[in-house]
Amino acid sequence: MSCGNTCLSGRNTGLARIFDYFFFSVQTQTTIGFGDMIPTSMLSNWIFVLQSIIGILWQSSIFGLVYTKFSRPTSRSGSILFSDLAIISKRDGILSLQLRVLNLRKHQVVDPQIDIIFAHEACTLEGEPHIKFQILDIPDHCQPFIALPWTVVHPVKEDSPLYGKTLAWWESTHAELLVIFRGIDAVTNGTFQARKSYTVNELRFGRLRFADAYHRDPETSMMTVDLRSFHDIIYTTHPTSPQEMSRSPSSCNLYAEDDVKTVIPDLELPYHRES
Repeated sequence: MSCGNTCLSGRNTGLARIFDYFFFSVQTQTTIGFGDMIPTSMLSNWIFVLQSIIGILWQSSIFGLVYTKFSRPTSRSGSILFSDLAIISKRDGILSLQLRVLNLRKHQVVDPQIDIIFAHEACTLEGEPHIKFQILDIPDHCQPFIALPWTVVHPVKEDSPLYGKTLAWWESTHAELLVIFRGIDAVTNGTFQARKSYTVNELRFGRLRFADAYHRDPETSMMTVDLRSFHDIIYTTHPTSPQEMSRSPSSCNLYAEDDVKTVIPDLELPYHRES
């Protein structure tokens, strides 16, 4: 309109002419080009060239924003559940650090791996304080998939950084366990991480084990996970050493029926160096 009524060819006048300008602008922007109207002056041609450039930039920006919004994967780390507490107790007769991990989603995590880093305050020979990080050895640090609760185990042997550490030492050095879970989402094929830390207040020491969190349906033979007992810790009277197991008539039974099943979330007993 600013370049005059003769800048575009067409037969309409008045208000209809205004609508012609609008429709021609949309047709130019969308590259429809019906051919009813054409620019007839240099100024009108440059105006529609400018409109085309601005329109392309605007459309690509809107498309990028919309694509980014809808293609952004949801946070996968929230679907990995860690046990609220970690325990240091005997497992298969060996003193071990134990914690639980579970995949909450129906689709699988491919190549799940887990690392435990032991962090605590230390001091150099020159008296410089620093935070010391040590990676704990996990025999089964990777699994093919996670269908059931995965009990991650670190044997506390003589070469373990945890060996011989008392509860008082944990408290004085502000020791902490950093757990890093890595996996590949089977749907998006994207790698993700989930992290969890355990301080001394989230560790339990003693003759303990995690409560049974899954069972097999006798009719369908399918395994069912019970999330209500996923975080529970129970005291057990089951033999915890090879010598005790050899003397126990029920050593082939993983957990005897008369085991104490009391949940003890507040048990904090220091453990000592094994002789």
